[in-house]
Amino acid sequence: MPTKKIAKKKLDIRSFVCEHRHRVFTCKDGGDACTHLACWEKARLKDLKVLYLDIEVSQLAADFGVCISWCAKERDKNIYFSAAINEEDVALSKKVGRVVTDRRIMKELAEVLPKYDIIVCHYGAIQRGLDIRFIRTRFLKYGIKFPVYRQMFALDTYLLAKYKLDLHSNRLDVIAKFLGAPEQKSEINPDDWILAGYGLRKSVAYVVKHNRIDVDVLEFVHKKLEPYGNLGSVSI
Repeated sequence: MPTKKIAKKKLDIRSFVCEHRHRVFTCKDGGDACTHLACWEKARLKDLKVLYLDIEVSQLAADFGVCISWCAKERDKNIYFSAAINEEDVALSKKVGRVVTDRRIMKELAEVLPKYDIIVCHYGAIQRGLDIRFIRTRFLKYGIKFPVYRQMFALDTYLLAKYKLDLHSNRLDVIAKFLGAPEQKSEINPDDWILAGYGLRKSVAYVVKHNRIDVDVLEFVHKKLEPYGNLGSVSI
């Protein structure tokens, strides 16, 4: 006899009491709520979908460079999304007489982002970080809709490492080595990076491989550090 599927109860701040047993109060809508909002936020976000994201670019300024590739991974699942430029994309830019090299892969990224609630990056979600600002800029260039303020949230492992650890550097590779990540970031070959910007297949494949390793390392580092910081407190 088939068992009846029981729907998971949605957390309600009016009845939530955190594990630290902080004082509760009665809100104006009725019911009790925990005054420790950090605990409430952490518990609420457990049910949200998390995406690890990393991009590789030709230049660090989005008006002078393009996105060569991007890679994303869903938390705790062997589900990857990725896209990279190719020679056809470069040829199209030459044909139309303006830069549209990464337009296709930005459109593909735009199809993935709305499926998730929180994006995790390394030096990509903070004020001077690269990934989110670069992506938003390229989206705007191509007229692609980007999530508006407080529509999606992000966490930056750079800040977690900076404020919770005491390392000589807060680069992702340094953190990963210190924490003993089973997979380490690969070396960067400048020639391949430059040639990838022209869509050369072999060089693009090199960058894509580097990109995917970064995402795996990012997930490992985040899981190691997340007990020491809140998830999703910054709007993208």
